[in-house]
Amino acid sequence: MTEKYRGKGLTVLAVNIVEKQDDLVQPFLDEKHYTFAAFKGSPDIKKAYGVGGAPTEYVIDRQGRVVAKVRLNSDDRERQFEKLVESLLQ
Repeated sequence: MTEKYRGKGLTVLAVNIVEKQDDLVQPFLDEKHYTFAAFKGSPDIKKAYGVGGAPTEYVIDRQGRVVAKVRLNSDDRERQFEKLVESLLQ
């Protein structure tokens, strides 16, 4: 999805807030062939964005506003998230 929508202004970043899983993030991204960057989060980030569990996806617009917060734990999670992104990029 990152490559598909980059030309329309989409940037995807991952922030890991589960400290004991830091060593698992890059292998997971590699296994899934994800091309976006991953960063180490902090309790402050978790609190600021109201993260209650992982994974939680946020869509942040060009002005830095959170326009969607999505917790999708289903098999079609990526398809649902892509549908949301498509609607916001139109």
